[in-house]
Amino acid sequence: MPVQRQPELTFYTRFGDVFVLLCGILFVCGSGVALSRAVLFSRAVIDPVQAERDRIRTAFLHSGDDGEKRE
Repeated sequence: MPVQRQPELTFYTRFGDVFVLLCGILFVCGSGVALSRAVLFSRAVIDPVQAERDRIRTAFLHSGDDGEKRE
């Protein structure tokens, strides 16, 4: 009597498109995070007030001025 072989079920035959759905959700979430960070970064780079503050702060720190009055 021959032995009957039952085919093994693969992940896809068990769960269908669940893996594809999870990959799509991760892609959308990752794209949203990347896009929001890009927008926040571009706003910080273009903001002229913040750029002027950074320029003044850098000039002050490199001037060697320790805040004491000179007579």
